[in-house]
Amino acid sequence: MFGTLKLLLVTVILATAISNANAGFSTGEKLLKFCTADKNGPQGVCSGYIIGVVDAQQTDNIIGGKDEYVNKHLGYRWCLHKKITQGEVMDPVIAWLKVNPTKRHFTATSLVSKALQESFPCADQN
Repeated sequence: MFGTLKLLLVTVILATAISNANAGFSTGEKLLKFCTADKNGPQGVCSGYIIGVVDAQQTDNIIGGKDEYVNKHLGYRWCLHKKITQGEVMDPVIAWLKVNPTKRHFTATSLVSKALQESFPCADQN
């Protein structure tokens, strides 16, 4: 009996941990809170998250010598010039989050990608 209870308890704990891990790191609402926090606070999370999304999409395309970025999972696509700064990437994303409050419940990754696509369209998207 105790063996069955232990197995059930372990199963419940693992299922809870797995479901929490699959929930996504953050929502747009949480990301915006990091991005608008006091300069001495968690703004590093904001910049790290946004630049991480860009870097994650950049990997395949740098090898090919292109400046096109594609989020293959979500279908978003954007183009950045080679000398773009971190601030030039972050500012339009933060602005997009501020003016789209009804979308902030979606995952931060999808919203960052959407904001980048709208802010930095590729030449053939215009």
